[in-house]
Amino acid sequence: MKLRVHGNSIRLRLRKSEIARFAAQGKLTEALVVGSGELGYRLIRAEVPETTVELTGGLLVIQVPAAQAREWCESDEVGIYAQTPTVEVILEKEFRRTSARTEFDEDLYPNPRAGKHFQQIEP
Repeated sequence: MKLRVHGNSIRLRLRKSEIARFAAQGKLTEALVVGSGELGYRLIRAEVPETTVELTGGLLVIQVPAAQAREWCESDEVGIYAQTPTVEVILEKEFRRTSARTEFDEDLYPNPRAGKHFQQIEP
């Protein structure tokens, strides 16, 4: 599960195996260790009316409504997009790169742009 923080937005990208684990268990947890400190992040399928985000004691917890999480895991939907009072939350299935292979390619979703040529826009 990749974590990206930009301004007041949080983006998590999940591989196929992570989506399967999230669908089965209802949660995923990862951690970033920096020196002697740690930032944990957890995604939870919960009986909540809307997506929530909390940061407590070095653990970032994102809760997603159960029905929405199940629909996302079981469908071709790319993401779940939510705006909390303070943070934008983006959860997405991770696509294969179009430019270079990675060790995780078999665990990534097919990229809809694969094989297509895009015109570059000149600055």
